This record gives sequence, C-alpha cells and structure tokens, in this order.
Amino acid sequence: MLTSWEKAEILIENLYCAPYPGNIQEAVNQGIKFLMCGEDEGSKNHERLCDFQKDGKYIYEALLKQGLDLDKANNLHWWTFMAHFAEIPASTFSRIVYLRMQSNHGKLTKDERAECERIGWHIIDLDGLTSGEREAYDEYVFGVE
Repeated sequence: MLTSWEKAEILIENLYCAPYPGNIQEAVNQGIKFLMCGEDEGSKNHERLCDFQKDGKYIYEALLKQGLDLDKANNLHWWTFMAHFAEIPASTFSRIVYLRMQSNHGKLTKDERAECERIGWHIIDLDGLTSGEREAYDEYVFGVE
C-alpha cells in the first residue's frame, strides 16, 4: 500500500514535466481534478469497480469494438480516453464490472455466482480472493453455502 506522499510523488512525476511546480499541494489538487475529468474529487461517491492493470485486456478489447485502437492512438488526451471508457458497450468488461457491483452489494443471484465461478473469482474480486476464500466469505456474510 502506498503512502499519501508516495501517491502524490507518482502523480507529480507522471503529470508534470521538470522543473516541477513549486506548490506541490496545489499541483496534486489540480492533477486529481484533471484525472477526474474536471470534477472535484469529492463530487461523487465512487465505488471501485475496475482496475486498469487487472482489467487492461478487457478494456482494450471493449475500446477496440468502439473503433479506438489504443496502440494506434497517438497523443490521445486522457479525457478523450475516459469519454470512450464511459461509453463501453456490452462486453466482457462491462459484465465483469456488473458482477463486481452485484458482489459488492451482496446481490449476486445463484446463476451470477455460478458465472463468477466460471469466469474466476480472481478476475471478479479486485481484492484477489481465491475461490475458497470467496466461498468462506459468502457463507459468513450472506449465509450462502
């Protein structure tokens, strides 16, 4: 787990060119606002439903179906990417996100749990639970055996 300072350092190094801004806190605030596509950080309650690293191949596939080939997209602005990302149509990625949301809220049906087993809980769970850990968790939280 990264500390707040480490996160800020990564943000500064990735969004700004040297020499870095003098007011680091303001640079971090503006960087977060940029990554949030102009919205203030606290303006919405954001539930974590995807991980760009873990879901990369599913996201790439879904964007490719939209006609956006990230390998050929030179100088693609972050907000343009996020606009495409927000409009991902029915795809493997959108189904995984739906199943994560249902799981997070304890609303998976029996069929959806079976689908998660087929896909693999290691893909569905962002926290990396194994199938055995997921079963124990479901039994403890939801009374599901």
